Amino acid sequence: MKRLEHQADYSGSIEDAARYAREMKRFARLFYHSTFKHIMELDITGRCLEAGSGPGILAAMIAGAKPSTRIVCVDVSQEMVEVGRQYIEEQGLADRVEFVVTDVSEEAAMSALGEFDLVYSTYSMHHWEDLKQALRNLWLCVKPGGSLYLSDFRRVSWIRFIPFGGGLIDSIKASLTPPELEAIADEAHLINYTVASCFPCRLSLTAHKAP
Repeated sequence: MKRLEHQADYSGSIEDAARYAREMKRFARLFYHSTFKHIMELDITGRCLEAGSGPGILAAMIAGAKPSTRIVCVDVSQEMVEVGRQYIEEQGLADRVEFVVTDVSEEAAMSALGEFDLVYSTYSMHHWEDLKQALRNLWLCVKPGGSLYLSDFRRVSWIRFIPFGGGLIDSIKASLTPPELEAIADEAHLINYTVASCFPCRLSLTAHKAP
């Protein structure tokens, strides 16, 4: 499944990686608190994969909280990967967090990364052009007994009344509703998953793979 017909075209990489990183660091608590809390509640240790890792802020939070965790961060943007590597080095976590430039929709490239105890992504899904293939690839990366956790913006009805765009508004317009995400998850053959909504405009998917 390519992008849904009504979705705004907001696929691909972010044009100004350095500027994006500055903004996300500035609002890190606002954007990452809920996701970080949920991942901590999953109590996953071992090997993790972050899809669409951006500037590496969430990866640094997780690695800092779980010293035994090793994280592979993938992003389609070479510039963003370089920004992320620099940030992780500044945090003293380069020995536990690595970056790979790849597209989550490329099955062979994702398969080559191996299997992980936890595969997660945040604020990235609305950029993926082939959502079904991306979800399928991420699910295949989850090892038996592991978990998949995706968090993103949620498209809300009132967004159509906002006449202007901008980064946050465009992201919400390009995002999914819970029923749309459920439909794509079914087509990607995910099982044992739940989709949840969070005020004011966020949604998440959690799936557990049987041992």
